[in-house]
Amino acid sequence: MLKPPPPAEEHNFLADNSAYVGIPESGSAETDTGHLAHLLNIRQKLVTRRRQLAADAHHNPVVYMGRAIDIRKLQELLRSIDEAIKEERGSAG
Repeated sequence: MLKPPPPAEEHNFLADNSAYVGIPESGSAETDTGHLAHLLNIRQKLVTRRRQLAADAHHNPVVYMGRAIDIRKLQELLRSIDEAIKEERGSAG
């Protein structure tokens, strides 16, 4: 017979998430560098996407308004990522 899972209050969701993404639970300097590298990678991908959207608007004038809205949303994400990068740099030093 199957055993029921433990109640949610007793489950360590953060440990499961750490195992899922492959990072140790301890806050070592190596881990901090990894977090910063991940954020910088995400930022670069967002910048690349913003450039693609701008190029699409340039080549297809019909979609310029939609692309402008998409770029605005990306800018909000970039600001959040920049804030997270700043926090990671502050916690690593």
